[in-house]
Amino acid sequence: GGDRAAPDIDIQINGFEVVNARLSYIDKQAGTSLRVDPLNLKTGQIALDTPVPLEAELTLFQDAMTVDAQLSGTLYANLESGDFQFTDLIIEQTVKGEGIPGGSLSGTEKANIKANTNTQRLTIDSLSSDVLGIVLGGHLKVEQFIDGPQFSVSLKSTEFNPVETADQLDITLEGADSEAFAGTSFSLEANGDTKTQLMTVK
Repeated sequence: GGDRAAPDIDIQINGFEVVNARLSYIDKQAGTSLRVDPLNLKTGQIALDTPVPLEAELTLFQDAMTVDAQLSGTLYANLESGDFQFTDLIIEQTVKGEGIPGGSLSGTEKANIKANTNTQRLTIDSLSSDVLGIVLGGHLKVEQFIDGPQFSVSLKSTEFNPVETADQLDITLEGADSEAFAGTSFSLEANGDTKTQLMTVK
C-alpha cells in the first residue's frame, strides 16, 4: 500500500504525586547547607496541550532560616506553538529564623506567568505580593528574552503606615509621628535591557 500518515500521539497520565520527599545540598567550601524536608507535590491529569493543576507544600531549611511554603496553580505547555504558562499561581510562605524581626514573617504572592519561545515574550500579570498588610501589585513584561532581554515593570502599593509596619516588626521609630505617615504609598515604573545594562526608573 501507499505511505500512511503517522498517527497522532496522545499521551495521558492520571497524575503525578510526590510524598514526603527529602532534598539536601551542602556546600562545604562556602559553609552553607540547604535542606527541603518534606516536599509534597501533586498534579491532576497530565496530557499534551491540556492545563494541569498542581499543588505543592514544602519546608526549607537554610542555615538558621526556615521557610514553610504552599504553592498552587495551573501549568500549560504547547510545544508546537511555544506557549508555556503557569496561571492562578499562589504562593503562601512563612519565614522564621535569626535576623527576622519578630521571629517570623508571612506573605502571599499571586501571579499569572505566560511565555512564548517563538515570540520570545514573557509576561507576568495580576502580580501581587501581600506582606504585613501591604499589597504590592503590578505587572512585568520581557521582550526577546532569549536573544536580548528588554524589560518593563510597573508596581504600585496600597496605602500603609510605616510606623505601624515597623511596630509589627518589633522596630521602634523614635520620634516618628504615626499620623504624619498615614496614607503612605509608593509606585515604580522601570524599563531597560541587558545589553546596554541601562535602566530607566520613573
